[in-house]
Amino acid sequence: MSQRQVNEQTAKRCRDPVGHYELDGEIYDYFEQPNPVEADFWQRLRTAAVRSLDVKEGMHIVDVGSGGGWFSAMITRKGVKVTSIDLSLKNLTRLTKENRTDGLMASAHDLPLMSESVDAVIASEVIEHLNDPLAAITEFLRIVKPGGRVVITTPYKEVIKQHVCIHCNQLTPANAHLHSFDEEKLVTMFSRGGANEITYRRIGNKALLVSRLSYMLRWLPFTLWSCIDRCANIVIKKPAHIIICGIKQGKN
Repeated sequence: MSQRQVNEQTAKRCRDPVGHYELDGEIYDYFEQPNPVEADFWQRLRTAAVRSLDVKEGMHIVDVGSGGGWFSAMITRKGVKVTSIDLSLKNLTRLTKENRTDGLMASAHDLPLMSESVDAVIASEVIEHLNDPLAAITEFLRIVKPGGRVVITTPYKEVIKQHVCIHCNQLTPANAHLHSFDEEKLVTMFSRGGANEITYRRIGNKALLVSRLSYMLRWLPFTLWSCIDRCANIVIKKPAHIIICGIKQGKN
């Protein structure tokens, strides 16, 4: 695709979120490995998110906004069925082939799955991009069985920078992040969406990340690293991300 074609498509999709992510998936390589410092933190965050799911063999888990498919690559070894949902056909085609996962091209606001049909949903670094996070969380909870879990990760109290779009001359948020979240906002949305037993944890102390001390501790097992990170967030209250888990009301 030439730069001119990209510019023309971008101009048409300035006000079309679905079109934006379809084009985004065509342009950017979501399978590219980050630098070692970033990769170490993402692995820590993802490990914490997966632990929140309480994964058991035979579960059916939906990965919303699957991107490069880190979740299916990590979890299919545990004997779990994964359905990856994304707006990029390019990403889905590649990850379904490489990670042996089912793929569905769909919006987080309208999942093509029956109510109470899956065991869990994970949406990592997704809801900050969505027009209506509450509607998406409600949709996640709709498709999980009673007693099933929805786990979300997102930046914590992010200060969103704005830039002027060269195509439409309107302010546009950096990294396409539309919302900033804290525990109060997330707990309220999970409660309104139909979850109970809501738990959360803040993760990734910014002082440890910026100083690269977190990376220097990469040889530590996750449990010990997590303890240090929690202590740092008590002393220096600057967590980078938050993980929240909600269990759907009712019992199997």
